[in-house]
Amino acid sequence: ESSDGGLASFAAVIDQETSHFIKQVLSKLTLEERDLILLREQQGYSIGEIALLLGVTEESVRVRLYRVRKKMQEIGRR
Repeated sequence: ESSDGGLASFAAVIDQETSHFIKQVLSKLTLEERDLILLREQQGYSIGEIALLLGVTEESVRVRLYRVRKKMQEIGRR
């Protein structure tokens, strides 16, 4: 087996473990928290776009994202 093949399979395992870890963290968020973080990080919506979608101020979106990210970090450390 070539070293590239070994690296590729190692990377696949890491990707799978990372994906599993992220799913576990997301499952511990409320629906609202999960929707917010996915709109921003997965779907690439801007702060302004999310504010319009949710009917809140941009500052409110920033604060909520900060809190969700902090919660995710705390969950990830457990």
